[in-house]
Amino acid sequence: TLTLTQAWNYKLGSKYKTSKEYVELAAKVEKSMDDYLSTKMAGSGYNGVQVKEFKSGSVIADVAILFTTATDVNPGLVNTLNSNVGSGMSSGAFDSLGVDKTKTPSVKANYCHSKPCQNGGNCTQVGDSYTCACSTGWTGTNCEYKDVCATTTCNTKFADCVNTKGVESCVCKRGWP
Repeated sequence: TLTLTQAWNYKLGSKYKTSKEYVELAAKVEKSMDDYLSTKMAGSGYNGVQVKEFKSGSVIADVAILFTTATDVNPGLVNTLNSNVGSGMSSGAFDSLGVDKTKTPSVKANYCHSKPCQNGGNCTQVGDSYTCACSTGWTGTNCEYKDVCATTTCNTKFADCVNTKGVESCVCKRGWP
């Protein structure tokens, strides 16, 4: 998010995103940030900036920094973005927007945006990472492996089922060969 202090004139309402004021301000924010970040983020998969919305109050721009789908969003990339947006603010690259330099911009990754959970799993953002709640019958970090232990062939009286990347193994319990 970037906090803008300049008196931008746009009206909140059900159709404000289509208003001339909104469209013009969004285009200005996107161009200013893109002009700066496209050189700073070269080779990272950076693919542009998109204003998601302006929040009420002093204008707060909620922007999405876009990457190609092959880009691995990780804490290092988020730190690089934070650094580059901060550098852009201190260098004056965003001055034409009326950015409030007393407010620290924040870059937060949406790790669930790329839909990493497979086979119907649900993604939940957890700090600088995510977790997947897998659908019944699936397991793994991204729900990528069939839960073979759900229908194990192991005699559970004598052995425990171990699921290693979708492959079942029976491990004897203590006292059984």
